[in-house]
Amino acid sequence: MIKDFAGLQAFLESDVDFDTAVRGKSIRPLLAQLNDSGPGTSIFQQVVSEEVLDAIGDGTRGLSAQELARLQLYTSRDEIDFTKPAIRAEIDEIFVGNTRVLASLATVSSRSETHGNVFGFDPVVKEDLWQILPNIAKSYMAVYRARG
Repeated sequence: MIKDFAGLQAFLESDVDFDTAVRGKSIRPLLAQLNDSGPGTSIFQQVVSEEVLDAIGDGTRGLSAQELARLQLYTSRDEIDFTKPAIRAEIDEIFVGNTRVLASLATVSSRSETHGNVFGFDPVVKEDLWQILPNIAKSYMAVYRARG
């Protein structure tokens, strides 16, 4: 469920890119459009240490004892907070030159931003739209209810 219902409603009322989906009989296209990847940006996230270790795989073989100790500072915790630039930089520095590990870590540490992320960090779900669409005059749901 989203957190900012008023913001989502205002967005759907004003953004012409969503008009067709808002006016449609089915909410699936609107859900898909809201939860589709947004403007090409990524959101860094906290990741369970076990997932990070799985992503690294055998990439630790070529590391020095000092690099292993630096890595263990992060992997010994329950989660690694990739939202912090300093942590990302430190881990990237440990694996500098190992493009396979860096690519794998990039996949695990972030997710694509969606249009719906603006209204909370969870995806927009059907229940959110059922609550909002009757209040948007141009929506099929509002027009249907107005007909009586």
